[in-house]
Amino acid sequence: MQYDCLMPDADNALRERCIGAAHAVYGNVLPTVVKERLFLELNAIETGHFASRYLIAAEISDQSKRMGYPVTTRGTLGSAFVSRLCGFSAVNPLPAHYLCVKCRYFELADACADERKHGFDLPKKICPHCGAEMRSDGAGILPEILMGKSFSREPAVILNCAPRIRKHLVDHLMNHLDARVIRAGVARRGADGELKKGVHPGGIYIVPKEADISMITAVRESDPDDAFRLPIAVRDYSELQNVLTRYDLLPLPALEWLGDPEQSAGRKTADIPMNDNTLLEACYRFESDVLLSNPKTRAWAKTAAALAKPRCFSDVVALYGLLYGEGTWNNNAEELLRKGIPLCDVIAYRDDVLQCLERYGADRESSLRIMNRIKDGKGLTEADEQRMRRLGIPAWFTDSCKKIGYLFPRSQGVEYAIMNLKLAYCKLNCPDMYDKLSS
Repeated sequence: MQYDCLMPDADNALRERCIGAAHAVYGNVLPTVVKERLFLELNAIETGHFASRYLIAAEISDQSKRMGYPVTTRGTLGSAFVSRLCGFSAVNPLPAHYLCVKCRYFELADACADERKHGFDLPKKICPHCGAEMRSDGAGILPEILMGKSFSREPAVILNCAPRIRKHLVDHLMNHLDARVIRAGVARRGADGELKKGVHPGGIYIVPKEADISMITAVRESDPDDAFRLPIAVRDYSELQNVLTRYDLLPLPALEWLGDPEQSAGRKTADIPMNDNTLLEACYRFESDVLLSNPKTRAWAKTAAALAKPRCFSDVVALYGLLYGEGTWNNNAEELLRKGIPLCDVIAYRDDVLQCLERYGADRESSLRIMNRIKDGKGLTEADEQRMRRLGIPAWFTDSCKKIGYLFPRSQGVEYAIMNLKLAYCKLNCPDMYDKLSS
């Protein structure tokens, strides 16, 4: 990328931040699975010269938290362990595991357990070393979901933030980085041939002040309706994706709801346990009116929840994938559930395709290739279908693959589920404030 705003000594800064965070969580001697995943990602990020992007995302998150609001990731960014350690993702992509926060004893979940289950679904366990109750975590997300088979894919930084502080976050970036920030523009011709100009929903470019941006794109004055109040790139953002690094700050009102009630709730929402049965039950009850505000999706939620009968965190995650994917529910998962296929077996995320193929013996490279075809709605080649039949993969699974138009990464569903369980906590503990904020 040209004209990317690079932070000084970014590789070492990112490495120090992540290693320090890993030791703070997992102790002085890092468990093997933690150490291997961390250094695999750090080495890949350094090779691709992407460290600045993670540090900029971390700076956005740090400032947001200083102002009292969390951020969440969108897309595959939450698939990275580095994202978790940098503090801008709630997703822990490690395999399901237990951790004692008192003595730091670490234990992977039973290797025979269902790999699609999140660590939050593990039964409660007492630490065999000190007797304290252990915490569980781990979404079991492979690094290839974000980085690709060669660990070289360029990361897209897409963050959700509280709408009321988006402009403050951008202003902070300009001051902190001593850089120039411009809005990603939209310039596309309609069916009538007329050029329509606008702005990307949340895209910004961060460029060094000394960079001559006019060599890449003309810049027009800020849009009066745009809360960012930034100059806007004249060229369409799709034309600049190989020239300028885009950072997306998308508004999510739920993050304001999570930030405001903390004092009334008497507990930091970051500390809310995700395996609390009371919260999970509340989450199921609220599925139609708290988690989903659009009337169309609310109606869908009632049908899906009644049919799927979610009973654990992983089930809630699966429902989000079925909701936000294309071709995942109608004439697909809905029919399969009615035929008795368990919710945990239907395809809700691209990760599900990858893990199913590997579970039946496919190699990692071919599994990734097929997964990428399915998640983009390209279906299966005849050779892929024959291979899946030889592996013994059920015909219903293969047929389901061919109906899919787009699949989200599981990390995004985990982020949504964590956020909405925290909303359920706020509703239970400070209902008056929650009702006021969500009205």
